[in-house]
Amino acid sequence: MATAMDFFDLTTDQAHDLFAVPTGVKVTPLLTMAMIDELIEHGSVTPPRRPDAAARRQATIDRLRACADAGAKKVRETVSTLVTVVF
Repeated sequence: MATAMDFFDLTTDQAHDLFAVPTGVKVTPLLTMAMIDELIEHGSVTPPRRPDAAARRQATIDRLRACADAGAKKVRETVSTLVTVVF
């Protein structure tokens, strides 16, 4: 952190806000660029908020259901093919 502060000429608060992103926040290039732009324009960064725990759980459930649906579809296709071949 100290090296980054020296290199970018940042205060302790600026460096913390820019580099210490809260747990659970997905760091993307767009997020990083937005934070840097905010720092340049305003001299400070508003750290991104942590995602809502309920929303994270629901997103995980939705992904799991999509995977299960895709797996079930493949099983149905395989069984249909086997039944056609056998009979």
